[in-house]
Amino acid sequence: MSTVSGTNAVTGASTGSETGTGTTASRTAEIAGYLGGVRAALADLDPAVRDGLLEDLPEHLVEVAAADASPLQARLGAPATFAAELRSAAGLAPTLSPAKLRDPSLSSADLARAFLQRADRSLGRTTGYESVREFLVVLQPTWWLLRGGSLVLSFLAGSGYLPEWEHNGGRMIGSLFLALVGGLVSVRLGRAVQASTAGTRVVSTIISAFCIIPVVYVLSQFLRV
Repeated sequence: MSTVSGTNAVTGASTGSETGTGTTASRTAEIAGYLGGVRAALADLDPAVRDGLLEDLPEHLVEVAAADASPLQARLGAPATFAAELRSAAGLAPTLSPAKLRDPSLSSADLARAFLQRADRSLGRTTGYESVREFLVVLQPTWWLLRGGSLVLSFLAGSGYLPEWEHNGGRMIGSLFLALVGGLVSVRLGRAVQASTAGTRVVSTIISAFCIIPVVYVLSQFLRV
């Protein structure tokens, strides 16, 4: 990271008179606020994609603040504008502002996409996350564990190995252990697929959709007990 003589590269103060505690806190808060604004403007993106776009931004903001005492918005533009530039550089579709939504030339697909983006952010904030997709990413390991365990229990039930809860406690413990192993294997596969190509992830999503059947079956058996 480049520095300027007489500049505090952490706080962004550019002269000796601006190195006081008040200026330090103000400059740090400005950087954090700008970063938060850019992150909010990218809330509709997949969390992994958004984190990739923002990976180097904190360091960049510190460098910009260190090079000049002027406000970050004066140098870089509004956070939403900067976020739009990040989208464009990454080849991503732009988000639609309320003003653009009133444009009569917009297609139905654009309006539908904008509606889904807004719904994604609005519903996500009710859970404490920026978007529903971000919340679902957090839940993925739970789904993987449930998926694998349910598949194992469904197989054991189909083979006649799985006893009723009130009979053969030893076999039931063994079944639950196998279900746990199956769940852990499923979590490991889920992580591997997450880091794979887009085509592999699509196939995995289709397979996971069919896994809802054994999950519903196993849950119904537990609720019937």
